[in-house]
Amino acid sequence: MIGAHKASCHAFEDLKHIRKSLLAWYRSNARVLPWRKPYVNPPTISMSNKERTLSLQRAYEVLVSEMMLQQTQVATVVPYFERWMKKFPTWDVLETADLEEVQNIWAGLGYYARARRMKEAAMYFMELERRSETIPIDVATWIKNVPGCGEYTAGAVLSVAWNIRCPVVDGNIIRVLTRLRAVGVECHKGIGKKWVWDSADQLVDNEYPGDFNQALMELGATVCTPVNPSCDICPLNKDCLALKEAKNVLKQNIIDNNYEEHDCDLCPIEELGQFTSIKTYISSKYPRKVVKKKPKLKKNIVFVILREKNMLKEYYLEKRPPKGLLAGLWDFRTLPVDIEQKYEIQDAENYAKTIISGEIIGVWKKGDTLHQFTHIRQISYVYLVIIDINAEIYGKGSWMPEEIMKNQSIPELTWKNFRQATNNEKKILNKTKNTNKKLKVDNNKWKQTTLFF
Repeated sequence: MIGAHKASCHAFEDLKHIRKSLLAWYRSNARVLPWRKPYVNPPTISMSNKERTLSLQRAYEVLVSEMMLQQTQVATVVPYFERWMKKFPTWDVLETADLEEVQNIWAGLGYYARARRMKEAAMYFMELERRSETIPIDVATWIKNVPGCGEYTAGAVLSVAWNIRCPVVDGNIIRVLTRLRAVGVECHKGIGKKWVWDSADQLVDNEYPGDFNQALMELGATVCTPVNPSCDICPLNKDCLALKEAKNVLKQNIIDNNYEEHDCDLCPIEELGQFTSIKTYISSKYPRKVVKKKPKLKKNIVFVILREKNMLKEYYLEKRPPKGLLAGLWDFRTLPVDIEQKYEIQDAENYAKTIISGEIIGVWKKGDTLHQFTHIRQISYVYLVIIDINAEIYGKGSWMPEEIMKNQSIPELTWKNFRQATNNEKKILNKTKNTNKKLKVDNNKWKQTTLFF
């Protein structure tokens, strides 16, 4: 907010008007999504078994959707949600499912710990049911006892599934609220975080909290978007201080080196800059951009080990450790390496000798892959290693043909390395069959040599 003002200027005033306008807009414009259904009453001990089952089922559907939607676009989630609900339609089915099967259905969504947390949540709720204990219906207990639930997820499930009044705050809601009240401070920590949660709590509709929370998120996802917001069709455009401010700034032609002066902790004193449109002004200034840490660079050598048995190609995969990145998923033999050091094919060959007992037909350098995690930038140096059918691998992995791999819990990074390794694989296999010598490829050029193991 520009000009002299105090923090009180950012407070929401006409709550009834905002609630009424937003709910009316939502009921006419909400996207049709498979997890959007009417709320039900929260579960109680006095309920009939049918009512209690229905109540728990509604919470299950909402929790699955919220877990999947974390850091993932709606369009991506819809087919995963539908496959999940077909495979694990209820809490009890998920509880008894094999973790491998659960992770396989989740494969491709990323953030694989969420799949484990869902299964753990199923175990928690089914244990309460077996003991005929009370199902928690408050945010604090959900955060404490339900695996994978923070304040947002707990509030979303309780309000959407059971119509319990509690606030939720995600990226969409931060964007909507900071623009409505022209709050310029960063809202993921400190005074900004407190303001946005307090404001969300203040705004929640008393009669339809779940619909209202969904309406705020829907507005941020479809109208009040990060770039090019559709201010002209926004149901709250007359209440939006950011829109009013943008119009005034462009009208007065405020330019660089014009600094704000005010007495407000919610607006950092900063250079306004120069903008050519209302949308550019709003999307550039509200919400304040979070300064993200630079992703940590990591490098691995990845060995895609192949053998051919009765014309069937099999690949060697191992389970990753139960904790850490991509925990418990299948992966190729991987060797973490120093990010400063260069590695050549000879290094790969030397390592291959330490993990393989028997004849190694050849080692081929197949190129590099780049995979971006939230906090890690992963570079993989991919090698294809072809071994004799009688050779053995030191380890506790399994041999799988590609068709079997498709039904396992294998992350996208592993598939990316697989595609890199198997490019021109048929040509390589044919080449090895037409010579009595062992082969390797150096820098992607065919070079016939003899390897000694």
